[in-house]
Parts: sequence; C-alpha cells; structure tokens
Amino acid sequence: MARQQWGLMVFHSRDFASVLNSCEGISTILRETCAKLLVAFGWCVKCAMRDEDCADVVNLLLPSATAEYVLGRRKPAIAILSLLRKELGKIKFESASTQRVLSEKISGQNENYGGMERLMTTPLSPGYSRHASRCLMVWLLLLPGGLLSGGCQSMVKLITIVVATAYGE
Repeated sequence: MARQQWGLMVFHSRDFASVLNSCEGISTILRETCAKLLVAFGWCVKCAMRDEDCADVVNLLLPSATAEYVLGRRKPAIAILSLLRKELGKIKFESASTQRVLSEKISGQNENYGGMERLMTTPLSPGYSRHASRCLMVWLLLLPGGLLSGGCQSMVKLITIVVATAYGE
C-alpha cells in the first residue's frame, strides 16, 4: 500500500509537470518555480515518512523566504501544495480544463500524502504482533532440527548459527 501511494505521488508529479510544460504562454521562471515546489514536496513527504529533517533540501530548492515559510509549518509538504496552488492562480490558462486538471493533480498529491500519513500512524494490532512473535519463536525452536538434518555436525556451529539467527530476528 505504501509503495502504491508513493507511486501515485510520482505519477501525479510527473503528470502535473508535463501538463504545465505543454501550456503555452507560461514563463520559464514560473515553470521552474512549480518544478522546484514539486521536488521539494517529494523530499518533504519522504522526510515526514522517515521522521527526518528536510530543512537542507528545502533551503537549497526554494528562496529563503519561501523556505522559511514552509519549514515553519507543522506539515511542510502541505504548505508546499498550498504554495503550488498559489502559483497556479498566477497563470492565465487558455482553457479551464487545463487549470482543472492541474488542480486535480495537486488534490491527488494531498490525497496520497494523507494515505501515507494513515499508514504511518495506524498502530499495529496486538493480535498480529503476538501471532508474529509466536510464529518466529516456533521457527527458531525448529531451526536446530533443520540444521542437523541439513548436515550441520558441530554443536558449536549449530549453537552459533541459532543464536546469530535469533539475534538477527
């Protein structure tokens, strides 16, 4: 599910950039601003999911006042989407459908970010946790038998493998 959400986020970003690039009459500066906001959004989402700081990347990509605004928000990724919507408001589109498509892509980004947040904040069920630990314990208890039938002759080697495996799990 997380990979699906991330894949959709990448799709919406690419689609947004390609639609924006195909529009006539948009300045290069505005295109670059939107592209940098999209890149900063991806980094902010990644940092939020990994509980990391995104200040270095945001400061590199965005002007200092914009970076300060974004980093001062509780959810920098959502702040970037808000800024992206403001940039879209500056564009005079030839057709309303293009503006609607781009707005839908931003909404899709917001939806994907919400899905990722739900995945990260949903607690693991106690029953699932108990089941997983019990299955792992049974597997570790049966491991010596499998190693012996597989040809492990030395008791020291057997104990070393079982302890190292149990520690790694």
